[in-house]
Amino acid sequence: MVQNHMGPDQIPRPQRQDLASQLAAPDSFPGRISTIQIGEDLLATHPDGTLKNTSACLFLRQKGLIDHNFIVASRPNHAAGAIKMAFLMAYLHGEGMDIPQLGISKDKPPSEEQLGILQRIFMGEKINDVTRDTLEPVNTAANKYGELALKSYIPIVMRGFKDKKEICIRQDGETNIGQVEEAIRILSQDMGYPSSQIKVIASQPKISENLREYFEKKGELFRLYPPTGTKEAQTEFINHSAIKTTHGIKLYYAAGTGERLLTEESMRDIVDGYLTGSVDRQQLGRQLNDLLGKYGTRNRMGVSNLSLYMVDPSHFGIEDIREAHSTATEREGADYKHTDAKLKQVLSTMMQKYHDATAEGYHTDDVSDSEWRHKMYTRLMGLHEVQRPEEMKIGLSKEYVGEVRWLPGATVVPNPHFKGGWDLHYLPETGTHEKTIIQDFGDYCKRKGLKLEHINVGRVVESLSKREKQHPDELREVYVVEWKVQGDKSNRVDLLRRQKWDEQYYLLALEFDLGEKGIRLWGPHKQKVERDEGRLKYDDNGRPYLEREWGRLYARPLTRDEARNLTLEYQEFVLHRNKFEVALFPTHPEVQVTVPVKDRGPIVGDYETYFFIRSYVNGVAVDKIPETKLGNPEFTKKLVRLMGVEAAHNAIVGRINPLTGEHIYGDGDEIIQFNKPLTDDDSMPAGYIRPEETSVLGDVDSPMSRYTPGFARWITRLLQKAKAQGLSAKDLQEIAKEYSTAFHDEMVSVRKRVSEKPGIRNMFQYLSPTVGEERYQWPSCRYLVPKAIDRLMSTDINELTRNLQSHIQMPD
Repeated sequence: MVQNHMGPDQIPRPQRQDLASQLAAPDSFPGRISTIQIGEDLLATHPDGTLKNTSACLFLRQKGLIDHNFIVASRPNHAAGAIKMAFLMAYLHGEGMDIPQLGISKDKPPSEEQLGILQRIFMGEKINDVTRDTLEPVNTAANKYGELALKSYIPIVMRGFKDKKEICIRQDGETNIGQVEEAIRILSQDMGYPSSQIKVIASQPKISENLREYFEKKGELFRLYPPTGTKEAQTEFINHSAIKTTHGIKLYYAAGTGERLLTEESMRDIVDGYLTGSVDRQQLGRQLNDLLGKYGTRNRMGVSNLSLYMVDPSHFGIEDIREAHSTATEREGADYKHTDAKLKQVLSTMMQKYHDATAEGYHTDDVSDSEWRHKMYTRLMGLHEVQRPEEMKIGLSKEYVGEVRWLPGATVVPNPHFKGGWDLHYLPETGTHEKTIIQDFGDYCKRKGLKLEHINVGRVVESLSKREKQHPDELREVYVVEWKVQGDKSNRVDLLRRQKWDEQYYLLALEFDLGEKGIRLWGPHKQKVERDEGRLKYDDNGRPYLEREWGRLYARPLTRDEARNLTLEYQEFVLHRNKFEVALFPTHPEVQVTVPVKDRGPIVGDYETYFFIRSYVNGVAVDKIPETKLGNPEFTKKLVRLMGVEAAHNAIVGRINPLTGEHIYGDGDEIIQFNKPLTDDDSMPAGYIRPEETSVLGDVDSPMSRYTPGFARWITRLLQKAKAQGLSAKDLQEIAKEYSTAFHDEMVSVRKRVSEKPGIRNMFQYLSPTVGEERYQWPSCRYLVPKAIDRLMSTDINELTRNLQSHIQMPD
């Protein structure tokens, strides 16, 4: 049974009313706890796309204190929201006072605007001749509730720009996971914010780890914030961390800890603003006061509210800012005490001192500089060094770090009708693909009698393949599925790769008929045909064709039935090739396929596609191994031994792209496994796996000597790199010999295995000789496998090995 709770499109967002109306109508949302929002919509933006709010405080109702949940949007920080709430509680409990200058009566709660004014006066501003001193009675009441408010709020941080906006609930030492869950419920169900935009963030590494484990088990890894650390993810995270104070100072805000960072560039903007005349003296005083109000103070977690980023505190500090502020603001009567010239001199001196105190390389904000970007990203995450990214925690290798976007999915919940039974509870935002994939895994577990404990689905943001697409619309959608069943000691991780040649691919393709005489040619895609062959022409009846010297090639799109049949037959072709490799090479991974996944294309409309499933094996692509590792001769020998084995497999199955004639080897499909993390000095290659079926059985006719130049080119390049790392000529000779010996021995071993299991040759005799629609006839495994086996059995392995050795070029 699939369960769904009400989605945000079904929950009416609360209509914005004044505070008095909200307090007077607690039953505005029947069946739900009333939540009152103070301030603008949490995700409201300015015309330039920046967020109007950067933080908010969520106060859960407490018996005898407040009867509703309150969300108080606050700027510039959470303390401002807590102060507003303290004043509101004072008035709600009859401990307020009349303040005629502000239009505030003790008989009713202040409006949202009035709460903001009270907060600003409390922080030291003078408004309408009202100062903090004149508010003594209400200040006393506010102080009474202030400590409670500062300790009891759940901190919320708004992040993002324009359409990419998120609400982050921060768990710190004052909040627990139950409160975080209640905050999610209030924001999504009471307030109607999309659940996928609600994230959680931790203030400390230990809390972060607990959050990760909790939401992993719930199937909600997508809730974790911030993103991991690729260049693009770091850049986006840093840009989204930039905020402005009330008076326009740019700071970088660490959402996890509440720390604000002032860079030299921001300080220079303050000084240059006055020196160039774009900011007047009064505004300059307010900006410097913003800094003084935060510098040296700490939030409830003990973190500094303002830090001077990469500044040596022994050479610049609060006293320098205070001197500039007093020079800018001190008065003698109605006039400023210090002249404009004096102020400019003080500002210039302060700026030079700030510059000299700032570490080299940090004078400007430059996200394109890798050191600046990584250092700022680390600081904004509130860590001395970046924690292990989520991808590595579940067992994925470094190439996936930052490339997996975790998506809304499903939580495993008990089935009340069956003892020990379970169901899947989907979030409203769960996509069609993700829902089908999760359901497919769930059905698999039920068929096998397994109890699914949790499942998380993420999409690889960019293809990690280096291969050129066959046509512009080719889809390379890849999913990561992290799941666990009862009884397993560790989680399982699978990769799902979209079938490249699916129904949409064929529906976008064209068939060419020579003069309508039944001589048909295959054109994979209209755009590719026109790119390679020239634009299509049209006859008097509007039929597209290509003009050739032997006649007209008329084109027509395939029917939906033809496309569907070709899709399924190509899918079987992939699975059969995998089955052949599993039989031939015992360590080769098995591939499965999902149930049909519904999709929709802009041209073809509704159609079905499929995903190939394989277990993920942690390792490093052979082309990603650091060259410095090749300076260890033992490491390099073990590596080439594995690649020599793969070279033998490669030649046996003929990995030649039938469309391009390209020999595929050593380009990253081969995943090397290690006995220890690759970063360890004594890490050694321990195994390998090639999970791809790309171009397997692409050539079963050419002699195997066709492949040896490609193998030799790979080992020659590796020897050159190893020499550059300091290996001796003797070491290089031994490495080359290790490679060719492994190639020879594996060829012999596989041939022996085939001799002992002759059924491998004829394992696909039940198939027709060809697959695909008759007009396209590409050979099936019934034809290809015997050809590959016969070639192996008839090859002189010793001669083939000598041929390989003759092509290897030793470095000078």
